[in-house]
Amino acid sequence: MKYRDEIDGLRAFSILSVIIYHCKFYVNDTFLLSGGFLGVDIFFVISGFVMIHTQIQNPKKIYEFYFSRLNRIVPIYWLISLFIVLIYFLRLKINLTQ
Repeated sequence: MKYRDEIDGLRAFSILSVIIYHCKFYVNDTFLLSGGFLGVDIFFVISGFVMIHTQIQNPKKIYEFYFSRLNRIVPIYWLISLFIVLIYFLRLKINLTQ
């Protein structure tokens, strides 16, 4: 995929909208960019477009594509799940002793 300036421009717009939203800028008592989370959606759409476009240009088997995604996602999923279960049982034990 060749470099596309407009994709970087859209990414910059989406990131700036989220930053402005979290800074809570007001102009004349009006909250500037109240829909800042739209920037997150725009960023995800751009990422999906780039991923699909790359997949079309450089096809590999669909199971290899999903297997590579699972290899990235599953380990952290299990780590977070284990952490949440441990916190739950620690909190349960603290509540039972009080």
